[in-house]
Amino acid sequence: MVLELGKLEHLQYLELYKNNIQGTIPSELGSLKSLISLDLYNNNISGTIPPSLGKLKGLVFLRLNDNRLTGLIPRELAAISSLKVVSNSSISYFINVKGSNTLLQPKYTMET
Repeated sequence: MVLELGKLEHLQYLELYKNNIQGTIPSELGSLKSLISLDLYNNNISGTIPPSLGKLKGLVFLRLNDNRLTGLIPRELAAISSLKVVSNSSISYFINVKGSNTLLQPKYTMET
């Protein structure tokens, strides 16, 4: 993925699903302060979810399913009060469940 994407500070929707993208999720994407939706599902992305995505305070949707990601969802994502859905593999993690405003942390790694 192109690192320069992190310089698009007014970008609201980054939808790069079904593009056979390889490599890791760049931590620079945490600089996209206006981002509402990050859709990277159905690619060939590996590695972990960067904690820098926790800086995306306006993020509502994060879809990373059907990749080769490993590890836990970073706790930094729990601080995003606007985040409604974090999706990886066949598991969806819902935020603001019954007003709790907490991220449901799995006790296992999220491999696809």
